[in-house]
Amino acid sequence: MYQHIVQYYETDKMGITHHSNYIRRMEEEGQGTYGNYPSKYNFYDNGEKIQPEERQLLRNRMDCVEYFGQTDPYVVDQERSYYRWFRKEAGFGTDRRTREELVRENQQLQQELSRIYAMKYWKFGKKVKSVLRKLRKK
Repeated sequence: MYQHIVQYYETDKMGITHHSNYIRRMEEEGQGTYGNYPSKYNFYDNGEKIQPEERQLLRNRMDCVEYFGQTDPYVVDQERSYYRWFRKEAGFGTDRRTREELVRENQQLQQELSRIYAMKYWKFGKKVKSVLRKLRKK
């Protein structure tokens, strides 16, 4: 077991260890190595990886926090299963595209939108809209 003796330079004048030493302590303890190991909290009990969107929704929506608060969100087969609810209600689970495919599709749509904005018809339409607004104000 690793044991560290606090040195005087790591403390304030009252002998309290300063919080800035925390990062150095974690590095000495091997956080860089052990932090990369997969955790059981990254997966549901059926072995499926928990996506960031699933975590964010459970943390940020108070109705979800209250409803699933008394359950283990990592257990798939239970009466109030967050796993099943998320796939059914949040619309996930039916679309089997990978994250990379969705990112690629999003980039393609952004490029198409940029091309539309660059078209002379779009620019002309914006000018017409601006003129019509001014005429309506008068």
